[in-house]
Amino acid sequence: MTLEFFDMIADVDITALPKWDEKTFIDKSRPVSKAIVNEYNEIRCRRYGWAGSVVAEFLHEYYEISRDSLRRMLTVSVGDDLVILLLKRVLMFDNANYLRIDGLPISVQGKEGHEQLVLDAIARNKLSPKIQVVDAERKLIESWGYTNREGGNDTYNFVYHLPSRWDYINRSKWRSKNGINKVKPLIIQDCVDEKSYESMIKLTEMWSEWKDEHHGLRAKKLAKGIKEHAKKNNPVVKYYMINHVTTRYTPNIPIGFAVYILTTNNMAHLVVNKPLAHTNFEPNDEYEESIKRYSGRLLYYHTMEELQKLGVEHVFFGGVFSQKTLAEHKKILTDDQIGSHIYRLYND
Repeated sequence: MTLEFFDMIADVDITALPKWDEKTFIDKSRPVSKAIVNEYNEIRCRRYGWAGSVVAEFLHEYYEISRDSLRRMLTVSVGDDLVILLLKRVLMFDNANYLRIDGLPISVQGKEGHEQLVLDAIARNKLSPKIQVVDAERKLIESWGYTNREGGNDTYNFVYHLPSRWDYINRSKWRSKNGINKVKPLIIQDCVDEKSYESMIKLTEMWSEWKDEHHGLRAKKLAKGIKEHAKKNNPVVKYYMINHVTTRYTPNIPIGFAVYILTTNNMAHLVVNKPLAHTNFEPNDEYEESIKRYSGRLLYYHTMEELQKLGVEHVFFGGVFSQKTLAEHKKILTDDQIGSHIYRLYND
């Protein structure tokens, strides 16, 4: 256990949960704490291997960049033990909302009995109606008597093993087919200095207009968060800006921008991925058209090249919920996926 004394001070004792209602459960939850989430992630990965890794949205570094207020946490004391809950605020169309538990409760002492006690108390007092678990957790939650699973099987996370994947994508045939050998020279920066930030803003603005036209807009807030967080030089957050170097008479073309967060057990989570292809960039000739067409694969290949130099073994690309086209795209780039399942904790 790596938690400090103050981290072990619980938000609530299990004996107080019967006095709470659903609103209190929401109000008492708090933003993710780096130490608490890291502890949760360490224990979960020890139990389930890489399949136990939490999604990037729960990582403290992601919160610092995005200020995502939907991901929350709560700690419950059971005797001298601390049980950690990760929570997601679910907003409904009728303005009603609730906190869904994301993953089984985790005891820092590794006591599954304490974890079940906390979940049972939450269910019995109707503090949260639902819990989301991954494939590896289904056997345990059903052994606790929670068997009312909702339909569907969304993907919690797409993942692949980088060493074996790199051997495949670094072959000359794959590089030629995907434009890696064609589009040169490139500048690959692993930090956000003023020049790379200008390229990122340019790319983000083009992406914002494209998103505004196709899917809706939330890009500038993220770009601002990236710039502010990059100044901290956090060693576990890797920023990769890739520019195509043209002639001295024409400006560089930003090919793509990606952000990865490094976590326990040599894992990396993709949290931002902006290729030129998903912007309103208008090519001037066939060569620039090929740059735009191959930009996604160029960003993918060169960031994987950088990550494998760091010794990363597993890369996570995030989940997909009800987006078939995105799911198909991520399946092409990955080897495996972690399924998610929603269980009801009580019947209305």
